[in-house]
Amino acid sequence: MRHLAYSPYLSCSCWEPGHEVAVADCRGEWIADVATRQRVWELYRGEPAPLGYDFWSVFPDGPAGESPSLLRLTPYRLRLTDVETLSGRKDPLAWP
Repeated sequence: MRHLAYSPYLSCSCWEPGHEVAVADCRGEWIADVATRQRVWELYRGEPAPLGYDFWSVFPDGPAGESPSLLRLTPYRLRLTDVETLSGRKDPLAWP
């Protein structure tokens, strides 16, 4: 948690076997508000797999407990690359 207090910026990436890569550069913020944490827990609990998940199975004290944390990611740049990009034949897609 302390590293985000020092610098709240981070990147998340997703890679698939065909070498398509998506990178989201984000600002991260820990959410301490129990009502918001409860709402997010209920959203995931109500969805079918693979998105749905019952957090109570891991955190029996619920969203008000000390262990679970909720990290809000606010993207400010998205980049997409593929084999053509990696080989230098085209520029990556980026927003903004």
